[in-house]
Amino acid sequence: MMAPAYRPAHPLADRRVLALLGVFFCSGLAMGYFSPLLSALMNDRGGSDPDLAVGAVSAVYYACAAAGALWAGRRHLSIPRSLALGLASAGVLGAAAPFAPGIVGLAVARAGCGFAVGMYATVAQAALLARTKERSRALITGVQALAFAAGLASGPLVAMSLYDRSPVAAFLTGGGVLVVAGLAVLAWMQPEWRGGEPATKRAAARARLPFTAAFVYGFAEAVLLSVYPLALLERNLPVSAVGMSCSAFVFGGVVSVLPVSIAADRLGRARILLACACCGLVALLGLSVVDAPGPVIGFSFAVGASLGPLFAVALALVRDQFSEADLAWGTAGFMTTFNVGCIAGPVVSSIAMARYGAASVFAPTLALLAFLVVQGVSRSGAVARRSDQGRTAMTRRAA
Repeated sequence: MMAPAYRPAHPLADRRVLALLGVFFCSGLAMGYFSPLLSALMNDRGGSDPDLAVGAVSAVYYACAAAGALWAGRRHLSIPRSLALGLASAGVLGAAAPFAPGIVGLAVARAGCGFAVGMYATVAQAALLARTKERSRALITGVQALAFAAGLASGPLVAMSLYDRSPVAAFLTGGGVLVVAGLAVLAWMQPEWRGGEPATKRAAARARLPFTAAFVYGFAEAVLLSVYPLALLERNLPVSAVGMSCSAFVFGGVVSVLPVSIAADRLGRARILLACACCGLVALLGLSVVDAPGPVIGFSFAVGASLGPLFAVALALVRDQFSEADLAWGTAGFMTTFNVGCIAGPVVSSIAMARYGAASVFAPTLALLAFLVVQGVSRSGAVARRSDQGRTAMTRRAA
């Protein structure tokens, strides 16, 4: 009789979990690395409106990432081969960017890269969630968020230092790192998991809260990191204050994600998600009305600390709602709504700012956060009613 496969007592002691966390670090590194490189490359190439070109290429990237996530969610995919193929494809297409002819060539390269990222991120998230335990699920997704943030923060520093020396070498180096990461994953992990069939409509309905949270988080993050700095400059804040406010937002999310994730595992993930949404609503409202550099930086930190853990807690909730066989579909839906939020945020907020002034930049985000709060309260009420009905039924049977 064969001995059962060894499974560590804690997911963070599992080498496959550590390998998946490495994938998320590479994913963040790729985003933080190639995004500023592409902006610098398009700026150097010139053109009638480089800002519009950057926005268009970014939208194409996120749209194809959503398509890649949906594709992965509806296929029976092997973890190691899918991750290796996705990482290597993203690396090759990223390295090919400086050789792409014109804006159309860059858009095609970024489209392919976005599809590859959407595919391997979905597979990696489903595999990671499948290996979590109920009592530490949000902790693992919180560590995942930190791994991604570490890559996202380190990417621009390395990218721009290399770009100053040689733009082509900078792109080739980043692409080479992703290809090597794909080969390492293929060698490190053994085939063990495949995606399941699409989940039932009932399971999808139960996942509305985490899906909504993913959309709101993507929407808010994209606005804070793209449109909001322009709004601050229009409100005549110093450039140094603008940079510090963006850094404060990122730093707030980094320092809060683990404590909030631990609290979510102990106090209830839906409850903590609702608390994050409420705190984010108040902090973002304050950020909308202040103008002095000090309060702007302080409220930026508060917004980051409130909304930063939203992604990790919502992702843990996805695992609560889907069986292991349905996780590929669940994570695909989660990543798709997140990417759609990243696309919609800058577009909708830019329109609001153009019509009603810089002070209205957060009006759409505030409306979405309020909707998330209402949805969370409604879900809590429905759970409480089901619990009361269950207790009443048990009392009647006992009588």
